[in-house]
Amino acid sequence: MAAGGYSVTVALEPCDATTIGFVAVRYEQPMFDLGGDTCAGPDTILDATPDNYALDDVSFVWLLDGEQIAGADQATYNPTTAGSYTVIVSVGDCAGEQSVLVGPELDLALTEECLPDAGSLKQTLVAATNSNVGSFQWSDENGVDIPGATSSTLIIDWSTQTSGEPSTFTVTLSEGDCSNSKSITVTQFNCVIPQGISPNGDDLNDCFDLEFIADRFGAFSIDIYNRYGTNVFSQDNYVNEFCGVDQDGSDLITGTYYYVIKFTEPNDEYGEVVTGWVYVNQTAN
Repeated sequence: MAAGGYSVTVALEPCDATTIGFVAVRYEQPMFDLGGDTCAGPDTILDATPDNYALDDVSFVWLLDGEQIAGADQATYNPTTAGSYTVIVSVGDCAGEQSVLVGPELDLALTEECLPDAGSLKQTLVAATNSNVGSFQWSDENGVDIPGATSSTLIIDWSTQTSGEPSTFTVTLSEGDCSNSKSITVTQFNCVIPQGISPNGDDLNDCFDLEFIADRFGAFSIDIYNRYGTNVFSQDNYVNEFCGVDQDGSDLITGTYYYVIKFTEPNDEYGEVVTGWVYVNQTAN
């Protein structure tokens, strides 16, 4: 029976019909649970679906800090900014109202960096956030929390990992009922520029391998000089092509050579230009 006023009329022949009563039927208040306070974000959903009505029987009005949100007339709403959110669920002249506080999104980003003094065996993952609150927890690729890994950085010791096998790590930033998680898949890479090569054909340290720089910072050129300042090797878009051979294809003599690396785009770690030396050992082991 729909809400409204109803009268009861009794008619008995040959008497006239007589109204003997009036009944008012009211709607039941919509029952729903908007949940507790939360934080803004792409995965946050406020749900005002009523337990005692079909969606087609009710209407929804959403407000942010007391102002109606244009176009927000569905049972669910995704809050992308912080504030006080209110929903009014109405059926006829009866309505239910609830509010929740939505905090700012916990911003989170992941980067990987080298630990230069640790050689090529250690890398560090850095979780950056613009939030001044929250706690961190790192987990491995199986979703298991890493004991003690509760700071914004995680050091990966490749000596304890399967060499060369990519590993996925996840960091979760939490504050109250709010959380945000990011994952990153990392592979072991060199963290320092080699200071020596031995191009003897054994496939071990034969070439001046700077692939890790190209992977992390993009294209760069390299010029290599002997101790007299003569350019013996030059290449754009370098990766690992210098293997102790000069521009004419002749083996260079054993000795120290000097390089100049120029990046197409400057970066925070090396800047625009890097200089250094590399020892070429042509003696077979």
